[in-house]
Amino acid sequence: MGGPARGLDLEQVIADIEAGLLKDALEKADGVQTRAAQLLGINFRSFRYRARKYGLDRQVRDRNHDVPEPRVLPLPSSWWPRS
Repeated sequence: MGGPARGLDLEQVIADIEAGLLKDALEKADGVQTRAAQLLGINFRSFRYRARKYGLDRQVRDRNHDVPEPRVLPLPSSWWPRS
């Protein structure tokens, strides 16, 4: 990301954060999209839309195949509810 001299692409930053949250939720839910949606507090249809938007739905189905990783930011563990 660019510093102050280059400006900031807010849309890309938001997309990176959203993709990171979706990916982390999928990992915590062992690839079960319904459970991942619950972890994020959104309904399954919203989760599925967003997962498709970032190519994460292919990652779930093709878990054992070569699928390019989407660009995501690491998220602090403090963002997740305690189990």
